[in-house]
Amino acid sequence: MTRYVLTLNSPDRPGIVNRVTGALLEIDGNIVESAQYGEPDGSIFALRMVFDSPVGHEGVNSRFGPVADDLSATITVRPMDVPKRALIMVSKYDHCLLDLLFRQRNGELAIDIPLVISNHTDCHQL
Repeated sequence: MTRYVLTLNSPDRPGIVNRVTGALLEIDGNIVESAQYGEPDGSIFALRMVFDSPVGHEGVNSRFGPVADDLSATITVRPMDVPKRALIMVSKYDHCLLDLLFRQRNGELAIDIPLVISNHTDCHQL
């Protein structure tokens, strides 16, 4: 069983959640966490969902391709155990950078930090 993170952005309209959950049912997906947001003017809908499925990543992605096409949506699905790459931008003060680096090294923040950029040299040694 693999845990995945799905993100969706699309024009808002009825039936979006139904289409996504229907596709999840077809890959034996079990929703673990779900959050959604619609713009007050009804123009944009965003969804983030964490789910488990016995289907491999390629099979999961192929199942959501038609859903994305039907909804004119951007859908991204990634295995949760693959950390996202993150760029950190910092200025003169180090407290936020130190907190992020500490959390990442302790496994509390599942990201890969290949680069830290700054407009000052104050945090260069970190």
